[in-house]
Amino acid sequence: MPTVAEHLAHRLHEAGVRHAFGIPGGEVLAVMDALARAGIAFHLVKHETPGGFMADAVAHLTRTPGVLVATLGPGVSNLVTAVAHAYLDRTPMLVLTARIDPGVAPTYTHQIFDHGALLRPVTKATFTVGRDGATALVDRAVLLATADPPGPVHLDIPVRVASMEVERARESLPRRARVGLAPGGELDTLVGWLGRAERPLVLAGLGILHHDAHAELRAFVRRAGAAVITTYKAKGVVAEDDPAVIGGAGLSPVADRALFKALHAADLILCLGYDPVEMRDSWIQPWPTETDSAEIAGAPKDHLVHRTKLEFVADLKAALAHLSVLVPERAGRTWLDGTPAAVRTEIAESLRPPGARWGPHAVIATCRRVFPRETLATVDTGAHRILLSHIWPCYEPYGLLQSTGLATMGYGVPSAIGAKLVRPERPVVCFTGDASLEMVIGDLATLRDLRLPVTIVCFADRSLALIELKQRRLGLDNLGVDAPATDFAAIGRAYGGHGVRVQDASELEHACREALARDTFTLIEAVIDKAEYAQQM
Repeated sequence: MPTVAEHLAHRLHEAGVRHAFGIPGGEVLAVMDALARAGIAFHLVKHETPGGFMADAVAHLTRTPGVLVATLGPGVSNLVTAVAHAYLDRTPMLVLTARIDPGVAPTYTHQIFDHGALLRPVTKATFTVGRDGATALVDRAVLLATADPPGPVHLDIPVRVASMEVERARESLPRRARVGLAPGGELDTLVGWLGRAERPLVLAGLGILHHDAHAELRAFVRRAGAAVITTYKAKGVVAEDDPAVIGGAGLSPVADRALFKALHAADLILCLGYDPVEMRDSWIQPWPTETDSAEIAGAPKDHLVHRTKLEFVADLKAALAHLSVLVPERAGRTWLDGTPAAVRTEIAESLRPPGARWGPHAVIATCRRVFPRETLATVDTGAHRILLSHIWPCYEPYGLLQSTGLATMGYGVPSAIGAKLVRPERPVVCFTGDASLEMVIGDLATLRDLRLPVTIVCFADRSLALIELKQRRLGLDNLGVDAPATDFAAIGRAYGGHGVRVQDASELEHACREALARDTFTLIEAVIDKAEYAQQM
């Protein structure tokens, strides 16, 4: 008979999990051992939150639940930011923590607090595992983590319970049913709108990623003659060199002004897996309410950020395949005024600095020119991320990984580690700010230990540039946003990688080409002026 830990590991392996991240504690050793024996590699990290970001990247790129492991007490308190990120970024994740045995708890206080109470606001559910019902509870947790909308589920496992025997499961994990669009008057109305729309516009978001519906989206967009705006995490669900794609949205007010022209010109708005958890407040009801509009999502809408005239709950993959059959061919008969191309050009020109001067735009453009099309990129939160999300083109789903719902700093380097672990054949580049990098500087040791040749491009402006810009526009003094320069190139070398400082495009291009040829990580410190960010805001 398997133990509780062994059943858990078996079920995770059955769900496709092959990687887990965390820091050991004596109370969680049985779980770690069971994971390893089930064929799930355990990766030691330097802090639980970056470990969660690694698990997040693995979950996205493998379409399987991420796994984060922590011991009781401080192990649990350390992982809160990663779990909150998974909750708001809709990442399926199993958070496995140890807890003191119930028989000991009444007389023991060291490192003890209510794990469930801490994590309940940022998880879909938190469960304490007991021997009775453990088999069903584990299965429920896996299914709940992957159900719409996906998110983290917490399993708190008492030390002795992990090693208790349970009945072997007789059935496999159930598979999620793909529910298509229900026939009826509302579907007929939508098909009618699509048949006569002259300017149909799709807002595509996280649901397309969760339902692996990008191929069906591309086919539908071509047939319906629709233009496409994506959220910035959904960049690449339609390759961004496709003329239908206007671009990613939700970060730059400058870009938004152009994007809203397309939204107001459209005569039909289709929200396809569009989750506004990523969007700024300017995206509250961003199109006229009188415009024909419909939404297709995997779960009923529980917010009032926007309203549509029609709402469908369905699997996006099945729904879009069905719509492509029902909709008449409209390619070449829509958007005859050229608005999508004009908006795309306006965004590019408004964010491009005059001349060929050195700055964040030149850093991003140079890297995009050097790194191959199949490169996987990650980006940290900060002023550089706003610009990069608009001018770094993506050609596939999850081609650019970032924290969008929580928008936390410190995500870039750990997610690059996760990406390279599961896609070792692909170039991986991380874009981060100097403040974000210093939050997770210990992960350079993780890169070294795992021998992962990731390129890190650090925008070194010695400031929290986005916050400083907001202070300046409010007429406030600089306070708590500037920091002395750190020699990041030297730190990269000290951690066993290659470190180099660059101050112009030619130096950066040379450094990137050399990084692509190395078998260890490279940290490129790109020294820039923070004032260059003002144009994008």
